[in-house]
Amino acid sequence: MQLDSLYRSYALSMKLLGMEHSIQEFIFNLPLDSFPNASILDAGCGTGIIGLSLLKKYRHSRLLSTDLNSELLKQTQKNALKNGINLAQIRVGIADITIPNQVKDLKGNTLKLLPASFDVVSTGGVIGYSKNPVATVTDLFNLVKPGGYFLNIEMNQSKIGRLIAKRYHYLTPPDKFFKGMAERHEFELEVIPVHIFPANLTRVCYLAKRPSQNLAY
Repeated sequence: MQLDSLYRSYALSMKLLGMEHSIQEFIFNLPLDSFPNASILDAGCGTGIIGLSLLKKYRHSRLLSTDLNSELLKQTQKNALKNGINLAQIRVGIADITIPNQVKDLKGNTLKLLPASFDVVSTGGVIGYSKNPVATVTDLFNLVKPGGYFLNIEMNQSKIGRLIAKRYHYLTPPDKFFKGMAERHEFELEVIPVHIFPANLTRVCYLAKRPSQNLAY
């Protein structure tokens, strides 16, 4: 499957299968701490549903959505408008998930991402595309503020989850990978089943919190 058709197939299936709505509902009900004027990074955003859901959960917040494909970034902006979100709250940028802290806007200008600059860093079924998942998650953890979260709505290891991952040439990281990364960087990890249909067929949630006193690695 060619890359462009892969992206189009992904965007269409997220809508038609009801995946976007079920992930949004799941995120709305996550027991996350409140942040005034939250700063959010949605890395490898795809159609933007995770970051946009967080933006609606934290009304007075700012979102940076990044992806390697500019068409998906445009789709994220369209989805924001459909959800009644002010585009002034959103920035989009080009980034490879292998190096998630190196971001350029659509005009090619560098967006500097500083360590400990986001209250929530989210991903969804994208870390398995990284050429170096350990370095990717390390970079993402490093961007989380003390007391903030790393939220990953990941592909699960069910039969359907494995089939979907194979279709999209995705190498799903196992539970032990995320548990090991959280322990190494002193994040408190919860593995939360996604219970809402149809997301429950293919997704699992890894929610890692950076302790407030964990100021540096």
